[in-house]
Amino acid sequence: VFNPTQALSNYLINGVYFKTYAGSKQLPAIPVSRYLSAEFFNIIDEESEWENVIKKPTENCRLDVDLDFRGYTMDQIFVNAQFKGVLDGAGHTISNVEYDPAAYKNIYKSANQYYTGLFKEVDGKVRDLTLDNVNFEGGGYAGALAGYANGALITDVYVKNSYVAGQNKVGGLFGFATYSDIDSCGVSNTKVVSVGGEYSNYSYAPEPATGGFIGFIDVANNITRCYANEVYVEAFGKDIDAFGVGGFVGTLWSGGNYLDGIYATGIVNSNAFASGGLLGYTYNSFTINNAYEDVDVTSYWQQAGGLVGVVNSAPSCTTLLAFGDVMSGIILPEDNDTDKPNTTFVMNSNNAAITNYLYFDQSKLRANSTIARDAAKSFSSDLISSEAIYNYLSSDYFTIDEKAEEGILPKLILKDGTLMPNQIDVNVGGGPVDS
Repeated sequence: VFNPTQALSNYLINGVYFKTYAGSKQLPAIPVSRYLSAEFFNIIDEESEWENVIKKPTENCRLDVDLDFRGYTMDQIFVNAQFKGVLDGAGHTISNVEYDPAAYKNIYKSANQYYTGLFKEVDGKVRDLTLDNVNFEGGGYAGALAGYANGALITDVYVKNSYVAGQNKVGGLFGFATYSDIDSCGVSNTKVVSVGGEYSNYSYAPEPATGGFIGFIDVANNITRCYANEVYVEAFGKDIDAFGVGGFVGTLWSGGNYLDGIYATGIVNSNAFASGGLLGYTYNSFTINNAYEDVDVTSYWQQAGGLVGVVNSAPSCTTLLAFGDVMSGIILPEDNDTDKPNTTFVMNSNNAAITNYLYFDQSKLRANSTIARDAAKSFSSDLISSEAIYNYLSSDYFTIDEKAEEGILPKLILKDGTLMPNQIDVNVGGGPVDS
């Protein structure tokens, strides 16, 4: 089988032809139709051929070169459709994806529109791709790769050096994800912001759901071996009931979500209810294992947490490490009174019994602070300066090298044991290591 009329992954075979010297003949009809699973690709070897992805969002494409979209307009880049094919980056990079607000408004033709990124929505597969310098401000559901992931399979996709802004459900990789499997992916050196603007019929969303990796995760997502490394996440709104801002995920809403082998480092700065170093607001139960955060959380409202801002239903969790600093209280951004009480939580739980250990740095506790609800165990600073505390994390996901003795945080590894790319060295509680 070669040169199909469409580059797909599955084909229905109703009949078979063969050639002889006398000409083409058809074999007897196949009693029952057969399916052939084989990936064929449209090859992209220059920027102009990205048009194949825009015009054929149900087909497969593979990059043979890096693509630099500097100077290209949004309508030449943005896949304004449900992408149901396979995009195989083949280890290449797409860089300089920049949308100006006027182009965004022109494409959608009306206010308060959703789904912005390289793709509007990914329902298919994206793999082995790096996005560098993605820069835009959209409406709701905004992510560097796509605004919405619906049943997507994403592996080895990385976002770096980017700026993603939107009204609500904003994330470094995806704005919103449901029924998706995401493995071996990362976001680094990226700013993710919930903003107001002319694209919404309200000044600020009542639910920013803003996260360094994904803004809002809904039903049955599997997220493994993923990071948000040195991200800056910001959400300042006018609505006092706004909630859900996190270093990794802003809001985790429905059940069936599984997170294993993840971490977040950087800064969360918000006036939203429920801000956390790893997760902001979690509504239903979920599973989370082998995770850490070193995110400095500053919340000018209530319910901030080092690991999770607010937990409504008890998660199943093992081995969660909290290194970050947390400051929260009723403080307005313009208020310079630093003597007002701050509250530090590891995990702030509403009616949720946390049964497995959460580990946190006891040096982060200060006056007027409260530690985690239920099972929490502190560790001392002398453990941080050795490998001992890091050994709680599974070696299937994290590597511990000689830098651990210098207080450098563990990094994620791929399934073959090699280091995942684009991870910046980070000092425990001290931000990135100067190069």
